[in-house]
Amino acid sequence: MKKYPPKFWQRFLKWFCDPELYEEISGDLEEAVEERYHEKSEAYAKKKYRLDVIKFFKPYAWKKLHIERQQAPLLQNYLKIGVRNILKHRNYSILNGVGLVLGLTCIFLSLLFIRNELRYDQFHSNADDIYRIQRVYRSQNYAVMPFQDYWSTTAEDQLNFINELKKSQGLKNVVQFNSTNSPTALPLYYVYKSDGKKLTEDNILWTNSGNEIFEVFDWEFIYGSAENALLIPGSIVLTESAAMKYFGADWKKKDLTNEYLVLDSAEYSINGVINNVPEYSHVDFDLIINRSQIPSWGNYTYVKKTPELSEQQLLEAVSAAYFSFRPEAKDNPLEKGLILQPLTSIHLDSEALYELKTPGAPRYLWMFGLIVIYQSLYM
Repeated sequence: MKKYPPKFWQRFLKWFCDPELYEEISGDLEEAVEERYHEKSEAYAKKKYRLDVIKFFKPYAWKKLHIERQQAPLLQNYLKIGVRNILKHRNYSILNGVGLVLGLTCIFLSLLFIRNELRYDQFHSNADDIYRIQRVYRSQNYAVMPFQDYWSTTAEDQLNFINELKKSQGLKNVVQFNSTNSPTALPLYYVYKSDGKKLTEDNILWTNSGNEIFEVFDWEFIYGSAENALLIPGSIVLTESAAMKYFGADWKKKDLTNEYLVLDSAEYSINGVINNVPEYSHVDFDLIINRSQIPSWGNYTYVKKTPELSEQQLLEAVSAAYFSFRPEAKDNPLEKGLILQPLTSIHLDSEALYELKTPGAPRYLWMFGLIVIYQSLYM
């Protein structure tokens, strides 16, 4: 009775072995199985077969090596033919090469633009729980919430609305500020260093909410800490680029604890330095200054809610606080109430007046997306 070798090892041999060598090797091994079976035992014959198969598992018997040896000359020929064609039709080849490079460049830049637009304000932790309060007056949305008496509102009264908001359950933090980038504030200030040197500054964020601004927004500190940087009015936090502007490229080697800046005859102590604000933030600044009175007739108000509170519940709480703060607005037919703008949708989905930065346009995303698709299909 003929004894066959183990099926698994027979299949393994066929899998790796060069087809031109397989028949000869397989036949020799099967004959050896028969001889060993009759000489000793079936177990011994199978054991030796396994060892023989393993011994043949060497590069010269592999399919892949054999195929590569066959294909290597073909690849060399293809390469030579390709080079000859390029040299023969140089102008055409250069034109195709330039077109390919331009196409890839268009795809890369389009994807970069789309990525940048879609990630606006996403870097803040709990960004989905942060909203900007907007006022609807007549038929227009306003990103700015006006102070009670506009320019003549006292420092204490400027806090009335956010103090009323803080009484609402479910609100973790409330912050208000204005910026030199807003059309509702002065655009330029003269800044004096402690050594008397005068510079100009046009990228300032004024806030009277103190340290709470760091509980709503995430900016990474290089010097100082978010816990005490803006605890009291008269404190100032700089971005890294502003620190270099005012104290030189080696500002990290200097002790900033005794340094100060003077704006509008007021002295501000430097309590922190943060990384530069990402370009994909709708709020931009070089200096954050805690001032008891914001120099403007209005402010940008942001709230951070708990995850359990729904957007509708938040709107109800904010609206109740607003009409409690300004009861005359209830009877004013021009007042249309408040709306909430999610932080992450401000850049691409805002039609409000007085934006801090020019909003993006979703149509450009579609346009650049079509460019990517077209280039990918026809390159």
